[in-house]
Amino acid sequence: MKLGVAISVLAVVWVGTVDAENPNRPAAKPPVPPPQIKPVNPKREEKRDVRRETKQQIKREANPGSAEHLEKLLKLTPEQRAKALASLPPARRAVIEKHIEDLQNMPELERARNLDRLRRMQSLPPQRQAQVRQSVTKLQTLPQPRHVLVQRQLNQMRMLADVDRDAVMNSEEFRSKFTPAEQQIIADICLVTPRK
Repeated sequence: MKLGVAISVLAVVWVGTVDAENPNRPAAKPPVPPPQIKPVNPKREEKRDVRRETKQQIKREANPGSAEHLEKLLKLTPEQRAKALASLPPARRAVIEKHIEDLQNMPELERARNLDRLRRMQSLPPQRQAQVRQSVTKLQTLPQPRHVLVQRQLNQMRMLADVDRDAVMNSEEFRSKFTPAEQQIIADICLVTPRK
């Protein structure tokens, strides 16, 4: 008899308590605790960031149109350059060769400015690069009097440090002189314009 009672008690404890309203249905099971979240390992995250930076650096270095790569190509002889560019698709190779030719025909200071502009452009995220390209196109399509006014402002901004450029663009005079679209053109082009 004792064994029968013990089995009955174990059965009740194991299944759960009996619902008072419906004695044939066992009560709900206790909630399952949520899974434990592993703490973030700062060293692992740091390694992941380093790997990500390294991949981005390799990608930049592998870009034959990057400012650093163009500088290296400029220092090579024509034969060495042809060998270095031999593995590129013909269309891409033609673009880079044209860019190198243009850079070679520039005075040293202008070449340095162009490479700096390219470096600034390539440091921007792709979305911002596209926005800068759109602004350059919009500048070309401005009506002549407005184009001259915006270009004059851009030339004046070249002389200023980035902090001073921001101060000019935040001034009331600047906002009243240019439309919001023109202000955006100037701000975008200033992002990639090196200081004179």
